[in-house]
Amino acid sequence: MALAKNPSQVFQSVVATNAALLADAAATLVVVRAKSNLEIPNKSLRRRPQALGGAAIEGLHAQMKPPTYVVVAIRSITDAEGYKTVAEKAPAIAAASGGHLVVVIDKIISLDGPSPKRFVLISFDSPEKAQAWYNSAAMKEVTAVRMKSTDSLAFIIEGVAN
Repeated sequence: MALAKNPSQVFQSVVATNAALLADAAATLVVVRAKSNLEIPNKSLRRRPQALGGAAIEGLHAQMKPPTYVVVAIRSITDAEGYKTVAEKAPAIAAASGGHLVVVIDKIISLDGPSPKRFVLISFDSPEKAQAWYNSAAMKEVTAVRMKSTDSLAFIIEGVAN
């Protein structure tokens, strides 16, 4: 099962919402300035209050850090009963550590070579948060069970900032 939104869609939605709010704030600033003789130092803002929203959006883009993902590829399940423990506990542990399941799927179409039996992609705000999740006591327990019940690998990657 795959979740509906990817991080890029969420970010674009937030930017669009904030742009509308900033445009309203800029228009309010123009009204307040007109009523109180408040001086706006930037001439472009006096002529075009929507420029304030555009400047804020540019600032948001500049501050956006690339996403961090944990990839877990389960090549084969050698102990189905043991793996059930992993599948039951891992999502809650990730969520408690700030992780968000992006992809959890077992229907994979191979393009080159053998595909994994199951693929999991978890997003985190930073590599440090992903590493802290992986090093947590609860996750160490689940990782030990995963290693005994599957042929799998897990690693952290950095995505591309949009």
